[in-house]
Amino acid sequence: MQWLEKYFITKAEDVNDLERYAATNQYINGMSKEHAEISAYQKYKRIQHAMAAAYHLDNMEAAKNLVKDPHMADKHLCMYILHARNLQQKPLNGVLPEVQAFRDPNTEPNHVFKPHPSDILVLRKDVSL
Repeated sequence: MQWLEKYFITKAEDVNDLERYAATNQYINGMSKEHAEISAYQKYKRIQHAMAAAYHLDNMEAAKNLVKDPHMADKHLCMYILHARNLQQKPLNGVLPEVQAFRDPNTEPNHVFKPHPSDILVLRKDVSL
């Protein structure tokens, strides 16, 4: 799925947020339309990476502490690291506040690895930016 036929998104509902970000950039911040769209997409990706990083961090801890499955915990750790790197964060330097904001201490442990929809953003090459 794509926004403006050039920016990959994870779900159709995200179009409204992207349009709002781009309009704010263009009409309030005075950016050109092209720059406003690029900036909106960068903001969108940052939010998606933060949400996915929080998801994998929560599931890593649940796998390690509740399910006692170190292999699944390692899978979540790998995905957390990929998302953290996309946030320009060294994963072992602590959790960013924007990731912490999406954490859920009541995460139910899964007995199988379930990816986050935003994992596609780190698993495919984005040629549009």
